[in-house]
Amino acid sequence: EGFLLQMDGSPHYYVPMKEWVLIAAIDDATNNIAAAQFYESETTFNCMDILEQVIRTKGIPWGIYVDRAGWLGGSKRAHFGEFRRACEELGIELIFANSPEAKGRIERWFQVPQDRLVAELRTQKITTMSEANKYLKSSFIAEYWNPTKTLPAAESEVKYRKAPTVEVLKEILSQREYRKINNDYTFRWKTNIYQIENPE
Repeated sequence: EGFLLQMDGSPHYYVPMKEWVLIAAIDDATNNIAAAQFYESETTFNCMDILEQVIRTKGIPWGIYVDRAGWLGGSKRAHFGEFRRACEELGIELIFANSPEAKGRIERWFQVPQDRLVAELRTQKITTMSEANKYLKSSFIAEYWNPTKTLPAAESEVKYRKAPTVEVLKEILSQREYRKINNDYTFRWKTNIYQIENPE
């Protein structure tokens, strides 16, 4: 458990006049859903949010199995390098799949929410993202998926590593901007100039 985490997003969840993306991480050893949440889009920072949820509740996984989606390595996301940098700092190995089909379990898992979860949201007359996320975590995952679909790991050793402090984790899972500090201890960011106080 914690040896390999599969992480992906699936843009196939609809509410009136909107499209939601479900981003999820599943433990490859146990089939346990480590984290899942609806978002408006599959961005680098939404994927960082899922990773933060995993680390804060279970620990740091040994590796993450992903496809080559834009949020990790394509040209459609401006900050994909931040996710890779964060994983490097956390000691998480990124394993890239050559195709979505190669990811196996996470792809099969998404078939269930596409059918059952969507139907349940409609039955419950849930139309807002906050309500959907609450139902997803408290009912679908906690009461249905994890209790009935989780499997015993082939090895008893838990390979999730201890999570850093909240402050350190927040600092790692962030967007970083690098700027040159001038001799007068000022730097420019976008259209503004900032002064560093007490630089000594």
